[in-house]
Amino acid sequence: MLLKKVKIYNYKKFEDFSLDFDSNYSIMIGNNGAGKSTFLEAIHLALTGTINGKPIFYELSPYIFNRKIVNKFIEEVKNDNKKTPPETIIELYFGESEDSDLNELLGMENSENMNVPGFVFSIKFNEHYRGEYQQYIENENFIHIPTEYYTVEWKSFAGLTITTRSIPIKSHLIDSTTTSLATSSQKYIMKIISDVLDEKQKANLAVLYRSYKEKFGEDPNIASINEVLNEKKNLMLDDTRNLSISLDVTQKATWESAIAAFLDNIPFDYIGKGEQNVIKTTLSIGNRKPKRNLILIEEPESHLSFSNMRILLEKIISECSDQQLLITTHSSYVLNKMAMENVILLGENRSGKLNQLPKDTRDYFQKLPNYDTLRFILSKRVILVEGPADDLIIQKAYHQRYNKLPLDDGIDVISVNGLSFKRFLDIAKLLNINTVVVTDNDHDYEKNINNKYRDYTGGTIKLCFSTNNELNTLEPQVLKCDAGNYDKLKTILGKQDKSEEELLEFMLKNKTDWALKVFLNSETQLNFPEYINDAIQ
Repeated sequence: MLLKKVKIYNYKKFEDFSLDFDSNYSIMIGNNGAGKSTFLEAIHLALTGTINGKPIFYELSPYIFNRKIVNKFIEEVKNDNKKTPPETIIELYFGESEDSDLNELLGMENSENMNVPGFVFSIKFNEHYRGEYQQYIENENFIHIPTEYYTVEWKSFAGLTITTRSIPIKSHLIDSTTTSLATSSQKYIMKIISDVLDEKQKANLAVLYRSYKEKFGEDPNIASINEVLNEKKNLMLDDTRNLSISLDVTQKATWESAIAAFLDNIPFDYIGKGEQNVIKTTLSIGNRKPKRNLILIEEPESHLSFSNMRILLEKIISECSDQQLLITTHSSYVLNKMAMENVILLGENRSGKLNQLPKDTRDYFQKLPNYDTLRFILSKRVILVEGPADDLIIQKAYHQRYNKLPLDDGIDVISVNGLSFKRFLDIAKLLNINTVVVTDNDHDYEKNINNKYRDYTGGTIKLCFSTNNELNTLEPQVLKCDAGNYDKLKTILGKQDKSEEELLEFMLKNKTDWALKVFLNSETQLNFPEYINDAIQ
């Protein structure tokens, strides 16, 4: 494992953030806006000096800094106009290694006072501009940090100034969700192809490209065009000079910007987004020098069908066995498949690592990767039910009481197999997820609920069930919890000729059908069992 710890201070969303890595590959999850993309961006920036595919020197803006820190500085500088503007700091701590290049970064010049390899990347005020800065802050209405007066610096933990070229760890950021507005997919893939080639191959390609460009000007058709242009030179200020066209052979006109990638003779820009995603990812993770690469992948599932996503994940797992990998995702399949012990939750009010879950729970979700684990983890409040009928009835009861659905209040109702309750409750305990379990008593609530879930009661977990063992499941509970429900259900279900026992038999044999009809009915209000009402409070 290369990267052991990342510390970020005053960078976009992160005011003061720290994260340790326990594994050679990690999966980072979190709601939109939690900072997953920003975290990958910060690591890549520190290792490469680039952001959005451009050198940081050209991308510096006031929005690099954390807004809370900026606002605090603006208030403080009103009382102390000598105060130095805040800086952005990203510290990368690497593991101990026999790699001599990596050990060049060994030292204790870090905020943890640890004697490990690593470096500090900073975006800091340049004292050379102190005079201009003092004039700037005399404007009492300034609201932004003057990034024009900033500089960028890399220092190893040994206290020495370094450059990105002297950092032995190489970062490869693969954003499958989008590409920079300044570069097309074609340019993006050519940059990846360039990274895959060795120096000799790239040099040979550059020489060949230049020779073809020089031959372009020798073509008879181009020569005739240049003759026509020379006839127009009288329009120029200096008519003794020749006007012509050719291809640029200067160093800045590199082959990466002109040569195009093709798939089955179709330009890369014109193939499907899913195929682009797979090619970009597989090229980026392949042919890398072992133990020297940090692969950062943003949402590998983007634009992919389920089957292709599965194939891509298998490639990622196999190809990155000797490289460090950090993935962000919104897919439960990716989360479960990549092993839950490697999952890092990034959230506003709670964060955690799922490696603290019991091993059998981690194995359970990995063997059944289709479970919507991510949906559960990211929820603020969850009601777990045993099946579709329970889901529909909970939704109906909630709407009948509050005139809106649970999701309108940020409450997610998730249907899981009753045997899976404990697995989800392990996660709920670890991450303090507000969770309600609605379950049947199966004729013995003491055995099937109180004893079974005794380790999960209290805290953020609430169990809702009936203590009437005669009414063992949802159907008899709804039918018999109130005397008026029998007639109401006959009307809703269109079973006016059925006796109570016949109606119950129909409901038990058609669990989802009867619950759906109740859910869709807007004319008749049922009375619901007490444990259902307790769950929706």
